[in-house]
Amino acid sequence: MLAAKFPEDSAAKLAARVTGSVEKREGLEGKCFSGGIFRLDKAIAGETVPVPQKASVEG
Repeated sequence: MLAAKFPEDSAAKLAARVTGSVEKREGLEGKCFSGGIFRLDKAIAGETVPVPQKASVEG
């Protein structure tokens, strides 16, 4: 559904939309990657939390 709504998005961008639309749930912390549930309605509406494109370690 997301790919149909945002056909210009890369697979990485679609994955970021999924990750950014997660609603945290206390009972899921440590049990799954996101610690919550995927909210398709938020992802389609564009109501997502920005997800960093790159991570770097300095030191």
